[in-house]
Amino acid sequence: MLIYLTCIAALVFAYRERIAFWGLFVTVHTAVIGLLVGFVFFAGEPRKSACRWLRDWYPILLLLPLFDELSFLIHPIHPKDYDSTLALLDYRLFGFDPVAWLQQFARPWLTEVLQLAYVSFYLLPIGLLLALYLAQRMGEFRKAQFGILLCFFLSYLGYFIVPALGPRFVGEGLIDSPSGLFVTGWLQEALNRIERAGDMRDVFPSGHAAVALLVQWYAFRWFPRRALPLLLLTSALLLSTVYLGYHYVVDVIAGAILAAFCIAVTARAVANGNSRSAGAGSCGRDEPRSASGVR
Repeated sequence: MLIYLTCIAALVFAYRERIAFWGLFVTVHTAVIGLLVGFVFFAGEPRKSACRWLRDWYPILLLLPLFDELSFLIHPIHPKDYDSTLALLDYRLFGFDPVAWLQQFARPWLTEVLQLAYVSFYLLPIGLLLALYLAQRMGEFRKAQFGILLCFFLSYLGYFIVPALGPRFVGEGLIDSPSGLFVTGWLQEALNRIERAGDMRDVFPSGHAAVALLVQWYAFRWFPRRALPLLLLTSALLLSTVYLGYHYVVDVIAGAILAAFCIAVTARAVANGNSRSAGAGSCGRDEPRSASGVR
């Protein structure tokens, strides 16, 4: 998280002439970095349960405001949108426009189901982390949290590299999503407000695909009995990203690649951490400590 905050602060400073209130962004990021450094490295082990909970969950709590600020930063820093390029890649991959092609299957009940599946994205990582946390499986909790945060932050940075609005806002006949039954309209309106639809360039890579696939991977490893039912939800979520016009297919493919990358990096980071711990333990055996901790 510290690396990500530093990268964003550096980007804002580098393009400060294009960004309104750039000084505020840099100041806030610098202050948050300082607070996190003090909290993580100098606060010691929290004694109160509320402080321990805050230490364990603050990265997840910061994801939404860090996402929200992107709507003010991406377009000024990189003002070109790549929707036409992404749509062309889809066409070359399939020989037709898959977003438009899927509209022939649009049914109110299907739209309702897929809209609910799409919204479930916001619950999947929290549900996984909460299940591990309540079970006191802290090693797995921290591994999953690291992978999820890495996935989010890399997708955020990807939005700066390939800004795009998504098929809903650029393709003829694709501006309006398919109609649902009961809650689709309300959910779409709420998402448009939360995600600042029309201003946010958050298409490539698909964070929905990347994080959902990452959670699915961890579910197969740590909750195998629940993984198969979850796979149905994950599959519906992936379909919903294109069916509802939120993403191009190439966004989903890029999200899958990002998920695989985060799995590999997380495994490597955990392996390196374990090797360092083993080395420290070996030193401890050579030089035993007394009960007071003094050699």
